[in-house]
Parts: sequence; C-alpha cells; structure tokens
Amino acid sequence: GMDVKLDGKIVGHFGLVSAKAASSVGLKKQVAAVELTLPMLVAKAQSIVAYKPIPKFPSIERDLSITVANELAWGKVEESVRRVGGDLVVSVELFDIYDHGDGKKSFAFHVEYRSDEKTLEVKDIEPVHEKILDGLKQVGASLRQ
Repeated sequence: GMDVKLDGKIVGHFGLVSAKAASSVGLKKQVAAVELTLPMLVAKAQSIVAYKPIPKFPSIERDLSITVANELAWGKVEESVRRVGGDLVVSVELFDIYDHGDGKKSFAFHVEYRSDEKTLEVKDIEPVHEKILDGLKQVGASLRQ
C-alpha cells in the first residue's frame, strides 16, 4: 500500500486488498481500499476559505456538437476551447458522448461566455465562437450537422 500525506503528515493509507481477504468477504474482483484520518482532513478543509462573488453580468451559453476520431480525448477539446476562448469562456461542460462505431465519436458540450465588464451580446461572442470553431478544426474536430 501507499501513504496519503497532507502537508508532510500521513493522513491515511491506500492499496489493493489481497485476493484472500477479498474472497473471505465474498468479493470476486480485485478491490482497492482507503483509510483516512478525517479529523486531520477536516481541520485542513476548514482553513481554506473559497469565495467567489456572484457575477454582475449574465452569461451567454452556446451548445456545440463535434465529431472527432476515437483517439482524441475530451481533455484536448476542452483545453482548446478554453485556450482559444480566453477570458470570456467561463465554463466548458461536456453533456454527451456518442460512439459512431466507425472510429469516430461525437462530443456535445456547453460553452458559457461572460464578461466582468458588461452584458455580452451575440455580436461580442460571435468572433470568439468562430475562433473556437477554427481551433477545434486544428485538433481534428468537425462541426456535427
């Protein structure tokens, strides 16, 4: 097994359960287990304060559906959208994957745009959206019709 450390202190252990121990409780597959010292984790979690103000301006959401090779991971697509979209892209959320069965798959996802300075209009996001589509073509994606 291995130790789980937080700030250099051991707060738990994890590893694979032996086949003998697993079968003794009726498990037929390989199993992993983790043991954590919750008071130490809770104490650390309470010391982290995360605050994000409510946005002053509304967002605009666009849905996209693209077709890609099976080898292309969602992470590459998301990274491309965020990189090309810049500060206006506040979230990229995958909501569907469809396997075409021919070496291709489709990703359907939301892209949420927002500005901290003003209410965005379609004319504000259209050029960014077009750049995102061009960026997706660069990673081998095509817009699904």
